[in-house]
Amino acid sequence: MDFGKALSFVTADKNWFKKLAMGGLFLLLGFTTPIVVGWWVETIHRVSSNHAEPLPGWEDIGGYFMKGLKLVGVGLVWMLPAFLLIGCALAVVALSGQNLDFDTAQTLNTVVLICASGMYSLYFIALALLLLPLPGLVAEGRGFGELLRPNLAFGLFKKNAGGFLLTALAGGFLSNLIASVGVIACFIGVLITTPFGLAVYGHLMGQAHAKATGALALEPAP
Repeated sequence: MDFGKALSFVTADKNWFKKLAMGGLFLLLGFTTPIVVGWWVETIHRVSSNHAEPLPGWEDIGGYFMKGLKLVGVGLVWMLPAFLLIGCALAVVALSGQNLDFDTAQTLNTVVLICASGMYSLYFIALALLLLPLPGLVAEGRGFGELLRPNLAFGLFKKNAGGFLLTALAGGFLSNLIASVGVIACFIGVLITTPFGLAVYGHLMGQAHAKATGALALEPAP
């Protein structure tokens, strides 16, 4: 992972301040956050495809909005089994209190909650790993139905597990550190440093995606 390039590519763009300021404005509005998510996805795409201008502008706001919704939508669908598991566990606890004596209900509830917690933890870990290569697949322009197939994301993750994990840990820490500088210096600075941190994280994710797709034969997105 080239951390130096990820940190320097933003200011290498002659319009970097304007681009980051626009991102900060969309974050400030709140309801336009999916647009910034899509802009981040576009950064991943440009880095992984070796685009001449890796820091995106804001010419395709509608496209960014759709990419952001697609990424969030797939993540929510993948979380449905976890919500269902929690709902079933709570239903068992509620029904046991109505139909069983206190001691039996307590024993059953303890067993159910322990099992549910263990299954939820395992599922959350698996989901966290699957979500790492997902932005890169969205960046390729793949359809919503195709993105819902976890085997595609898992196959990509296996090809560069170290790169994706390093990006998530070190890259995530680095982007949060950059964003926090805006709070320390001046709160309004967050409007610049937060998109800056996202761009750095996107560059690292683009590097990880490029390495993974170089090792895994994926059909080109239509």
